[in-house]
Amino acid sequence: MSKKTLIGAALIAGITILGAAAPATAAPQTTVAAAESEADAPLENVHVTLDPATGAVVAVTELMVAPATISGACTSSTVCLRSNFGTAVGFQGSGTTTGSWSNRTSYDTGSWTAQLRWIYSGSTVTGPTLGPGSSAGWGGSAVTVTSVKIF
Repeated sequence: MSKKTLIGAALIAGITILGAAAPATAAPQTTVAAAESEADAPLENVHVTLDPATGAVVAVTELMVAPATISGACTSSTVCLRSNFGTAVGFQGSGTTTGSWSNRTSYDTGSWTAQLRWIYSGSTVTGPTLGPGSSAGWGGSAVTVTSVKIF
């Protein structure tokens, strides 16, 4: 795994949680030396498993190939929200789109850098910023996505 990926994974511990209490214990910290600009960069070409209740990173896996083919209203260049029901929703262009997309189980960033906000068990959670070619899921849980921010 590259230094950039490890640094990003270590920095993801700073995910913002709105409407939920902070966890009582912190995850172990990984010390990685890097340049300031590298530490601020979003993760790229990774799959991130997120805890749906807190937005905490459970696992980061480096992708060796592009994410799976995108279906529905999505293309390889869109941010794509996926659901258990096969209904995919695609987004593109810089900016923030708000709404309510229920039963979402994963997403791909396509050719964009993106950050999502979702509701899980009554709490609003802001996820990590993921770079192009990345995907994330909520460990088999479904969430209601309320905001898609594309950089």
